[in-house]
Amino acid sequence: MYNSDKPSREELPTTKQLVRSTILAFVAAIIILVTVIFPAEYGIDPTGIGKVTGLTEMGEIKEQLAQEAAEDKAATKTAVIVESAVPVAVEDNATTKTAMIEENAVPVAVEDTTTKTAVIVENAVPVADEDNATTKTAMIVENTVPVAVEAPPTPIITIQQSEPVVHPAPLQEAKDQAKPVWRDTILLSLEPGQGAEVKLVMQKGQTATFEWKSKGGPVNYDTHGNGDGRSISYEKGRGVPNDEGELVAAFTGNHGWFFRNRNDQTVIVTLKTDGEYARMKRML
Repeated sequence: MYNSDKPSREELPTTKQLVRSTILAFVAAIIILVTVIFPAEYGIDPTGIGKVTGLTEMGEIKEQLAQEAAEDKAATKTAVIVESAVPVAVEDNATTKTAMIEENAVPVAVEDTTTKTAVIVENAVPVADEDNATTKTAMIVENTVPVAVEAPPTPIITIQQSEPVVHPAPLQEAKDQAKPVWRDTILLSLEPGQGAEVKLVMQKGQTATFEWKSKGGPVNYDTHGNGDGRSISYEKGRGVPNDEGELVAAFTGNHGWFFRNRNDQTVIVTLKTDGEYARMKRML
């Protein structure tokens, strides 16, 4: 029925040959995995061959694109939640206050001109009554007859406006004194799609103050740190024009910022720092 010949027992591979072929295939698979797949897919290059062949750079680009895609997805979800939120006005009745500053106030005496009723008192007996350290006279009134008394004419009060006294404004001096003095300032010119990274060499627990602004458009940023095999992400943002605050090192190492320009034009980022760190260095 079939024209093919059945192999003889001598032509079949032995168990030893099968085991050897399996081991060789396993070793070849490991070599391909370490030298090709890891560098090209994940940017991991333990042998250094991927860097020579360019596969490591391709893997790093893939990882970066995947991370940015995940961030874009998370940012889209956040934007949808924010747009769906209903603003609620909260009135704080307990802390609403009005502060008034009065200068060159002129005291004015005002006389009560309300129409009063004079009472004819007969056989009045004065009685001393002490109330709040003021002596008053109580009278026993008999057969009183109310008499209308015209109110005196309204006095004319003349207020003389004094010349305002000009005092030197200490507010501007206080603002000038409050301006921070920065230790390091760096300008980063970023082309469309370009990224840059600046780090501060810090010990664990040290604090650095910072301020950065972008000119030409907002940027994406990632405040993070690494060192001794550890890494941490402090804060991330997308489409942010500026930021300021304090950076506290979670561990000894390099801590700083990564900026990327997603605009269609060149953006210049100005970063200023001060505080407890050994030095500033640009990583990328």
